[in-house]
Amino acid sequence: EMNVGDTFRYHDGIKVTVTSIDRFTKFSEYDSTPSAGETAFRSNIKFDNGSEQPIDLDDFSVLAEGATKGGEAAV
Repeated sequence: EMNVGDTFRYHDGIKVTVTSIDRFTKFSEYDSTPSAGETAFRSNIKFDNGSEQPIDLDDFSVLAEGATKGGEAAV
């Protein structure tokens, strides 16, 4: 389990930090709005490339599901 501000370091030297998580309430006409009982949020993530190779962010994704009540989150 990690808290906002904690850093995860991969074996190749890349570090990933979730710098903030904020409630999201301003939806445009093309956005999906959360269902009742769900909360939309925006995460800010910082990458520190301590490896010797460029980072390919095309392979990066985030999954968070019920993370505040024993759910799961994956980066």
